[in-house]
Amino acid sequence: MSGMDPNDPMAQFKATFFEECAELTADLEQRLTDIEDGDSDPETINAVFRAVHSIKAGGGAFQFNDLVNFTQKFEAVLDDLRSDRLELTPDIVELLFRATDIQSDLIAAAQEGEAVSADFGADVLARFDELLGAPAAPPKPAVSAASSSSAAPASTSAPTAAPAVAPASAETASNSTADDGLKKYRIRFQPKQELFRHANEPLLLLRELAGLGDMAVEVDHSRLPGIREME
Repeated sequence: MSGMDPNDPMAQFKATFFEECAELTADLEQRLTDIEDGDSDPETINAVFRAVHSIKAGGGAFQFNDLVNFTQKFEAVLDDLRSDRLELTPDIVELLFRATDIQSDLIAAAQEGEAVSADFGADVLARFDELLGAPAAPPKPAVSAASSSSAAPASTSAPTAAPAVAPASAETASNSTADDGLKKYRIRFQPKQELFRHANEPLLLLRELAGLGDMAVEVDHSRLPGIREME
């Protein structure tokens, strides 16, 4: 496959992902056409949401960040539509078609290993922000471990990489100041069953935390069922 490194140990899995993306995109476009033609079945918009969420989750697994950042806003708007927080007007249907085209271009760029411009899809993202009631976020400054020492104690919502609807509990168990003057925090994060159902990606939370300084992760899987018993 063009753009794929044959020496990449994940090449086979990426190839499968891109095949799934093609199928999901075709289904997504057909569902949007059905909506445009008057299909008002709530399951149709649910199917569109699931397609975008699957693409975002797969893109996150392979660190296709441009694709993930775009689909994250895309699915947030779809979640508002399926929850009746937004009305599905003809203008929004047209926006969803445009978003699908941009998403397809981002998938193609990821598949070819090509970068996209910093403002790629910016007009659609700005419209998404309007619909979600949030102003467009300015570029986030880099934060080093040293500069983070002067920050306020960690908030449980600080690392959020998606709209703050994550069905999970997080708490700061303890914090202390080391001899070098840097603050250290111990954060306990316990996701609830509905985490993925609400299109939240824990991996993105960990990446945000890692950007604030050195991080060590310990996993408590004592309550995790065996693979055969897992739902």
